[in-house]
Amino acid sequence: MGWTKHFQWPCRLDQYAIAKFAKSFQMIPRTLAENVGFNAGIDLEEGVCKDISTLCIWDLHVTKLFALKYATDVACTVLRVD
Repeated sequence: MGWTKHFQWPCRLDQYAIAKFAKSFQMIPRTLAENVGFNAGIDLEEGVCKDISTLCIWDLHVTKLFALKYATDVACTVLRVD
């Protein structure tokens, strides 16, 4: 009966890892909801916080895509290490 624990453990570990990975995606809408979508940025010339869209600063989609890709790769690498 003790051998069944060894076969169930990796399945639960995989489920745990997938659940935590999915939960990490919930942080993006939660953060947006907390700051109500305000595009806060720092104007280095004046040293104050301003709306970045008025400063003609636009965030690239590609930057976020690669950040998410590499963050996923790092998480998978960490999970592979025993």
